[in-house]
Amino acid sequence: MKALPIVSLVVALAALGLVIMDRQAPAAQAPRLGFVRTGYLMEHAEIAAEAREKVKQEQQTVQDNLKKLQDELTTQHEQFLKEQEGLSVEKRKARIQELAKLEENLNRYRANSVNELGKKEQEIMGPTYQVLNTRIAAYAEREGYTLIWGTLSDGNILYGADAVDITEPLVTALNAMK
Repeated sequence: MKALPIVSLVVALAALGLVIMDRQAPAAQAPRLGFVRTGYLMEHAEIAAEAREKVKQEQQTVQDNLKKLQDELTTQHEQFLKEQEGLSVEKRKARIQELAKLEENLNRYRANSVNELGKKEQEIMGPTYQVLNTRIAAYAEREGYTLIWGTLSDGNILYGADAVDITEPLVTALNAMK
């Protein structure tokens, strides 16, 4: 029967050890999670809006140039149609070659502008994304977030409760950071 008091003593010491260890170990903090509606962020964060405006201006310049080239081609074609009856065969061939060259220039500009716009957008938005990521990381650290997800139009987050949607407070904080 002496074994029972020894077992009780071992159990009591083990329980006391757990209590002491629990007091000495820092309390594990539950992770703080959040997600951001990226589309909203890109529309409302001032730094992103400024960059998007620059991209729009570049796109508008290309559109304007395409319209000028298209209008020139149309005008030249209409003029040729009116004049072709009175032109010699050589002049008619020369005008047709001029029109073909104008059309080729238009098509080349159109194709090159797609690539150039992509490069220009990366050139404008790349630094903006870097600044946003740095500011989001600072916000996360300041507010105690362990993880912040971004939503994409394709949807890498299938569901997020409103309680973990930090989009608007993040946009407010980002706009306050200069």
